[in-house]
Amino acid sequence: MLMKNLFFIAVMTLMGSLSAQSLEIDPVQFTSKPAAFNGKMVTVSRILINPSNPTPPAPGSISVAPGASVSTGAGTSAGTSATRCNAPRGFVTLDVDFPTDPTFQACFFISQAMFNSLPKGQDKIQSTLTFKGDHRIGYTISLYKLGK
Repeated sequence: MLMKNLFFIAVMTLMGSLSAQSLEIDPVQFTSKPAAFNGKMVTVSRILINPSNPTPPAPGSISVAPGASVSTGAGTSAGTSATRCNAPRGFVTLDVDFPTDPTFQACFFISQAMFNSLPKGQDKIQSTLTFKGDHRIGYTISLYKLGK
């Protein structure tokens, strides 16, 4: 019984430390150098999400296969060619806007279950998102907090 309790405490401690391992990043810092945060769990506040509809793929844009690398793509300015966001199975693409840099574009994926739990009917909701990914392929949202 003691071993079971110790195992439970160890698992709970590990889960708590994993959720606390994200870097708090200012939106300007993130949008100015998104490649610097590749593979790191980051939390960004003061951004807007549009949960009314999943973001449709951009017409006429290139498609990046999972794990592929391209020289331009998500995390680029509006002046460069955009990457089509290919959400993994069970995920949808979420419309995320950075008011501090309206030209910043990136693919953000959220699980279908998390997307379904978002309030619908509002255009934009100020949020804090915790995510991990790569500026060329996209970011997977693991946690969100709505409001300021």
